[in-house]
Amino acid sequence: ATFGGYFLLRRNWANVDKLAKRAVEQTDTTAIMSDGWYLRARQAHYQDDIASAAECYNKSDLARGGDERGYLPAKFGAAQLRISNGDFDGAKFRLEKIVSQSRSPEAMTLLGILHAEDVFTAQANGNKEDKSTERRKAIALLEQVRAAWRDPKKKLSPDAAVLLNLARLYENEAHDKSLACL
Repeated sequence: ATFGGYFLLRRNWANVDKLAKRAVEQTDTTAIMSDGWYLRARQAHYQDDIASAAECYNKSDLARGGDERGYLPAKFGAAQLRISNGDFDGAKFRLEKIVSQSRSPEAMTLLGILHAEDVFTAQANGNKEDKSTERRKAIALLEQVRAAWRDPKKKLSPDAAVLLNLARLYENEAHDKSLACL
């Protein structure tokens, strides 16, 4: 399964499929089996086979313990699939579980941007619905990601999407913070 990642990046689908299938069929180790299912899920995801990708992400996650433990990359991939299917609430639910378990900067970024998009959509549509909770959640998550960039141990690079979303969230109430993000 280790070489599968290389072939996946090279988009050599035949080798990815062969290696992933071997990893799933010829092992007794659940971690290797999970890696095989994850490779198959990523291949299906790249090829826009959403149903197969969702099934393989789920099998990869279940092979390592499922809901409570599971496999973080498989959980994140499943959340990405929900977003591409337009199931934003389902994606938020999955991402909130990931963030509560691992504090993953990628999951916090995606969840923060989803909350921010709720706020921006409500503003653009002229809704008078109170989105202050979503705004606070988005700011908190994106600021945590921003703070993680400053930690030299994590070796994370700044992401323009985080800064732009923070600037838009701050623009009405805190102009100085909005400008600092740009």
